[in-house]
Amino acid sequence: MKDVKALKRKALVGDINAILDLAHMYNVGDCVEQNYLEAAKWYLCAGLHEPKFIDAWLITLKDADCTASKLFDYRQAIYQDLMKELAEILIDMNNEIKSEKS
Repeated sequence: MKDVKALKRKALVGDINAILDLAHMYNVGDCVEQNYLEAAKWYLCAGLHEPKFIDAWLITLKDADCTASKLFDYRQAIYQDLMKELAEILIDMNNEIKSEKS
């Protein structure tokens, strides 16, 4: 079983393989509940690294039945969600460092 939290940690610091793993996992429901919008979020992140992955993002949004009118709101939500996840990872890392010093 894949460690989703560890993958997210790697993905949020730019590991393209972790990003693609998360996108695929959410797209097909591998080790996580299938969620096309979550998959689309990670495909978008991959597309920021390598433009060829933008097509996967658009296909996943189509699978999620995301209309053009919802796209702007969804893009805003992606950025907020990524910032929240990054903050949670940083808090976890800080707590791990504190516990190692104890």
